[in-house]
Amino acid sequence: MSIQRDLGVALQLLLPHQLLSRIVYYAMRWTFRPWKRLVIAALTRAYQIDLADALNEDPESYPSFEAATGAPAELLALTQSLGVMYVKVPNGPGPLDYTIDHSASLLIIDPQGRLAGLIRPPHRVDAIVADLITLMDEGN
Repeated sequence: MSIQRDLGVALQLLLPHQLLSRIVYYAMRWTFRPWKRLVIAALTRAYQIDLADALNEDPESYPSFEAATGAPAELLALTQSLGVMYVKVPNGPGPLDYTIDHSASLLIIDPQGRLAGLIRPPHRVDAIVADLITLMDEGN
């Protein structure tokens, strides 16, 4: 285990979860360029993300990395139209003291922003690869 991973585990065990959530919440929204470059580099390396197929290969062109955001009615309409669900679960008195429980489905969005496929759990690599190949063949 690396020192970085050991430190991450220690922080998760020592810090109250609400405090850790707030730290991550604000850290991911900080737009200071050197910090943003560091976070992007760490995430793309950790999750082996290839930006070659992104709409814009320059990760700094994206203002932030957030999940779907919007007014509650807009999010409800979006999730219902996609066939997924989410629920906000309060876990403390503050406005940021909550978690989001959500579907574990993988949504495949085509370059035009349309839902091209929905992959429900369990997520098996062989089945996902086969489904993606089928979707790409149908798109050509």
